[in-house]
Amino acid sequence: MLVEARVVGRPAAAVEPREIAYAPPAPVALRSLIAHVVREEVGAFADRDGQRRFVRVLSPDDIREGVTAGKVDPGGRPAAALVDLEQAVRTALQAFEDGLYYVFVDDRQVEDLDAAVAVRSETRIRFLRLVALAGG
Repeated sequence: MLVEARVVGRPAAAVEPREIAYAPPAPVALRSLIAHVVREEVGAFADRDGQRRFVRVLSPDDIREGVTAGKVDPGGRPAAALVDLEQAVRTALQAFEDGLYYVFVDDRQVEDLDAAVAVRSETRIRFLRLVALAGG
């Protein structure tokens, strides 16, 4: 399935669309789908963090690309704090219940955590984060 995250009012995706392997044989509750995506994203974050800890030798092409992008990054950063996976899932589910973001499955909004969602390899999941207005 293809997963992306957007923020209302911003043209660029908050999280670039990426493929996540998940195709359960039967429809699953939205809460299970959100939990799966959170676990995958936390795992991907840990992988990226591990790569950033290593100091890399940069080629001239790497340096040119970094200059163009505005940041030449050889790595060598300290490890990020460990993420409590189950707490991250609970936080994501609570945020959904609090109305901080919407979930769309193949352009159809799913409003109930217990709603059954059919997920296939070509399914597109969009998380749309809402931004509170100033003063309210």
